[in-house]
Amino acid sequence: MEEKEFLREKEKLKKVVKQLSSEEQELEEHMWKSNENYSDESYVKAHLAYLNQKKLSDLKKIKNKPYFARIDFMPKDEKKEELYIGKLSILDSNTRKPIIIDWRAPISNLYYDGRIGKSSYESPEGIIEGDISLKRQYFIENQILEKYSDIDLKTNDELLQVALAEKADDRLKNIVATIQGEQNNIIRADIDKALIVQGVAGSGKTTIALHRIAYLIYNYEKEFDPENFMIIAPTKFFLNYISNVLPDLGVENVKQYTFEDLAYEIIGKKLKISDSNEKLVTIVNKEFDEINNGDIETIINESKYKSSINFKNIVDEFLKDIEDNYLPRKDFIIENIRIMRYENIKKLFTRRL
Repeated sequence: MEEKEFLREKEKLKKVVKQLSSEEQELEEHMWKSNENYSDESYVKAHLAYLNQKKLSDLKKIKNKPYFARIDFMPKDEKKEELYIGKLSILDSNTRKPIIIDWRAPISNLYYDGRIGKSSYESPEGIIEGDISLKRQYFIENQILEKYSDIDLKTNDELLQVALAEKADDRLKNIVATIQGEQNNIIRADIDKALIVQGVAGSGKTTIALHRIAYLIYNYEKEFDPENFMIIAPTKFFLNYISNVLPDLGVENVKQYTFEDLAYEIIGKKLKISDSNEKLVTIVNKEFDEINNGDIETIINESKYKSSINFKNIVDEFLKDIEDNYLPRKDFIIENIRIMRYENIKKLFTRRL
């Protein structure tokens, strides 16, 4: 790492931080001067107030770590661009040029999948071809550049190792600076196809799913709002565990439920549901009384059987039987008029879309 280049990068960071602070101050002054009740104003004014508030919130979120990467890219027949990539996109309010490019933007895919040399990315206007001359990672803490690292790999090994070595807390973190090749493909996969992510516990399935939500909201904001997404989690503890990831990525108002909470909302009233951990607590603490209708050994044996392969096979056979017989094996007839043959009905239900 050359000292001259490091000093240049330090000056760049100072300039960006100063610019962000200036943008923040201007927004705060503007919002203070126009501190009106927009509920009685036009939709346009109310929307502008919302956008200003969102930009101010974004500026506060990223000011300490404005960006984590840089790509030097020269599109065909154009000048070289130095693109600084961060968690959120920030535009200069005067020039409307990007100060920082959002990691979800199409051009940012060059950082995750591109290699030094000829490369391309897919934009709304089509495939943009060009040359990458630099890929750089930054280690920034509290507006101070600690070091940087130039890379020519699809994996961001050094930054990833630093991220893994960080002290863990009880919350899930965003991983925009350390997204790997396969993870990037999942996050940016075609929106029109069902997507199943398979992996062992702790492999990052939830993290990638949340980043995919952030990616889709950014790239398809005209098609749907964050309110159109729903996260169904196993427990409220799990929801608390993931609670800070989407807001940290600039996404608000995504619905988050446990299955029980969702069921309550759909049903429209509260029902008494047995605690799923009640039996486990009874076994561990050996708490037994006449209400349990049997001895503790029976409860333990039942639980063992329900977690056995034999019980799984029985359930699989039952589900297969339902699948094979859920359609009545006869034509659809109304008042002696055949509307549709059984074979055609079966095709409608079983064909792959």
